[in-house]
Amino acid sequence: MPLPFDLARNAYRPISQFPEYQSFSYNFDYVTIYILFLFICLLPTIYSTSKMLIFYQKKKNSSTDREIHPYVFKSFLSMQFMNINCTMLDFFVYRIPFTSAVTFYASTMKPDSFIRYLVAALYGFEYISQLYTVMFCFVRVLVLFHPKRHLKISRYLYILWSITSLLISLIGCSPHIMTNAMAMQLDYPFQYGSIILTTMVGYASHAQVVGGYTFAIFVTACIVLTTLAMLLKMKSLKLMKISEFRTLKNVRVSKFRNFGISELSEFQIFGLSESRTIPNFGFSEFRNFGIFRFSDFRTFGMTQNSRRKSKAEMTLTITMCIILIPSLFSLFLTLTVLVAVRYTSYVILIRPIVLDCRVNIVSCYFYWTHPYFKINPVSKSTTVRSLSTN
Repeated sequence: MPLPFDLARNAYRPISQFPEYQSFSYNFDYVTIYILFLFICLLPTIYSTSKMLIFYQKKKNSSTDREIHPYVFKSFLSMQFMNINCTMLDFFVYRIPFTSAVTFYASTMKPDSFIRYLVAALYGFEYISQLYTVMFCFVRVLVLFHPKRHLKISRYLYILWSITSLLISLIGCSPHIMTNAMAMQLDYPFQYGSIILTTMVGYASHAQVVGGYTFAIFVTACIVLTTLAMLLKMKSLKLMKISEFRTLKNVRVSKFRNFGISELSEFQIFGLSESRTIPNFGFSEFRNFGIFRFSDFRTFGMTQNSRRKSKAEMTLTITMCIILIPSLFSLFLTLTVLVAVRYTSYVILIRPIVLDCRVNIVSCYFYWTHPYFKINPVSKSTTVRSLSTN
């Protein structure tokens, strides 16, 4: 077993420069448990996202009313699908090599190994998943600010943004395909033999580092601005609803005279069209005391629909906040590496948790709380029999 000074001597250097890695054997430590735990936490995310994708395929051509805008849902699924692919590639390129399970293979791999394609794919999915995250936030805010034209605008935005994101991702990841693959030893708190797989571009290119930092700042700034815009718009809409409710309440109260109801043309609550009003008491005398058929529970239906829409709005609001918090923390970790290089390995160790918090919590929370996935059939008619005897 190599001594600790061997780890310090080899840290952040290609393991191909050290022949002793060719006789390396796997060593079990806490990192293996840590990576296994992260993989187990990913399984509910894969399940919930798969269920949402299946649900979308079944309902995308449905003409029924929905509690979520179709392009908000579509951009959300695109974002999460790309995030899951990025996370799976992160396991192959970073997390599994953390455990030293592939160190022996990495020490003997050729420079033109297929590993460079995995690294390029990881960078590509990372870029496109971040851009789809920004698109989801933009579409969500667009629906709030343009309630009448949002469908047409969202369609064009989704198409143009998808094409642009794909081109940016291809441009960003293509340099990794054109260079050699390599493995790099990590520093403490990782053990001797803990590595990451990368390419010479990712290892030595200053432009790649600066571009990555700039891209992270841009994405985080977009998420922050769209989230703030959403919260301000939601607050203004809430104030408008409160004002409308108070106005409507005052109008209704003015119609009541002497604690009775002067005129009732229709009993709107239960959909009964025939009634006579007793002026002094405000009660209705129904002409038929037999069997009443209630064709539509209007008030109940409106209340239920209002609650579902309110819960749907709350779910989307919290979802954007869940996206925002890990994004800010991830940017903080990125900037930490710039000002405190000695903590780089600690940042590398914490990074998967930050990424998974956004991916896992967002998918699971959205699927298990949004009313769109909990549609219960409601009976259209109900028969109530009178208990009175003739």
